[in-house]
Amino acid sequence: MKPVKIWLFVLTTMAILLALTYFFPKDGIPITKNFTLSFANFESLFTGAQKKELSKNILAELKETEILTDTTQQIISPDSSDSSTDSKQKEKKTIIDSKQLKKNIFPIAYKQYKDKQKLFAFFRKAQRHSQLLRILHYADSQTEGDRITAFLRLQLQKEFGGNGPGLIPPVNFVNSFSIKQENSDNWKRYSIMERNKYHFTHTKYGVLASFARFKSYDDTNTIVQTAWLKFSKSPIAFSNTKHFKKFRLYYGNNKKSVVIQLFAGKQLIDFASISPTDFGVYKATLPNNPNEITVKFIGADSPDIYAVAFDNNTGIAVDNIPVRGSSGTFFTKMDFNHLSKFYKDLNVGMVILEFGGNTLPYLKDSAACEQYGRYFLAQIHRFQQILPQVPIIVIGVADMSIKEKTTFVTYPLLEKLRDEMKKVAFTAGCGYWDMYEAMGGKNSMPAWVSSNPPLAAPDYTHFTSKGANVIANMFYNALIQEYDEFKNNSKKNKHL
Repeated sequence: MKPVKIWLFVLTTMAILLALTYFFPKDGIPITKNFTLSFANFESLFTGAQKKELSKNILAELKETEILTDTTQQIISPDSSDSSTDSKQKEKKTIIDSKQLKKNIFPIAYKQYKDKQKLFAFFRKAQRHSQLLRILHYADSQTEGDRITAFLRLQLQKEFGGNGPGLIPPVNFVNSFSIKQENSDNWKRYSIMERNKYHFTHTKYGVLASFARFKSYDDTNTIVQTAWLKFSKSPIAFSNTKHFKKFRLYYGNNKKSVVIQLFAGKQLIDFASISPTDFGVYKATLPNNPNEITVKFIGADSPDIYAVAFDNNTGIAVDNIPVRGSSGTFFTKMDFNHLSKFYKDLNVGMVILEFGGNTLPYLKDSAACEQYGRYFLAQIHRFQQILPQVPIIVIGVADMSIKEKTTFVTYPLLEKLRDEMKKVAFTAGCGYWDMYEAMGGKNSMPAWVSSNPPLAAPDYTHFTSKGANVIANMFYNALIQEYDEFKNNSKKNKHL
């Protein structure tokens, strides 16, 4: 074909497409009840890409988190003892400016003031530095790899003391920011989210909603097997997670005794035989802050290994518990008595529930949002049955975008879902932190994606590591505002 004819064809095609953009209905042409044929409109050709900007408050949060992460290696020296660590952490505590907090922070909401009393009781215990208090941060894949939780842990351990990454799954399919893991090839992981795939019928999945075994339930072979789990310090972790002296391993459901050998580097520091039990805890004190810990198992039967924990004896432990693909409605599906034993041993001081994102794409109407709210309320009630005096804070769904024509917009039912989650949190007497509004509200996600550096991924759903730190710091500042109020009230009561 001659060049002139090629150019004529291109120009004719462009003219036809341009005419279509001008005359095609802006709302599209309905083809079926659930499908509408759309075409780029004339105006969109000249308005350019969707452009959003972060608010000044979020830019300030980003700057603050960058400063904190740059200086965090100075918080704790590698050779610090428990006492020196605590004193250095106290020196690094943030001086709280009450007026500045109220001006810039998106607060935790409560239906009534008396609902804060459990949170204030938590602060009272945390101030004493006399025990190890755990904060369980349950969420979906938004927190995988210790995102959000790691920065929240950093801030809380600076304020209240404590060290270590907390509870860790024995086998992890997502690399954690805070600790490196390896394991022998004969381990298999079982999750509450895949319970319909398994042949066993029990629902004892433990505090992390999953467990691992080096020998399956179906394996009737009586030959002794060996397996190992290795944990080492991550070079990119915050320094507060690299220092710990307390090791615990949670196990159960073993029919035969199993030998455990504990190594610090290559040195054997302890061994024990764990007897058949429904629920057990192996405890050890670690010497000289080792860089690598290995647990070796020898036995003809495998226990269910629910978790290991790396902590100090006092302060705050903040546990990252992501459950990929979950809507947060699995707690009522797990064995009540088994879970109760876990929470009692762990000395839980607070529970954070961060869910909703996995549910949103499947919601069809307002009735579906309300139904999810009822399911979610049942989960909160389960926690309150087991932990009646423990404060629960619900973190609402983040902004999530769906593409409409050439732009990314907030999911249509997101605000309805947010309202239902807030309603059930208030019904149960819990706090509610609105992550959606804290991000900037409707259609805010594109600004997080296009920011420099990016604070959210191109899927317009998940945060980047920097964005996760920003969100974590925003939530921490909201929590520390409540702590500031608690301290002010305590001072007033002393003067009465």
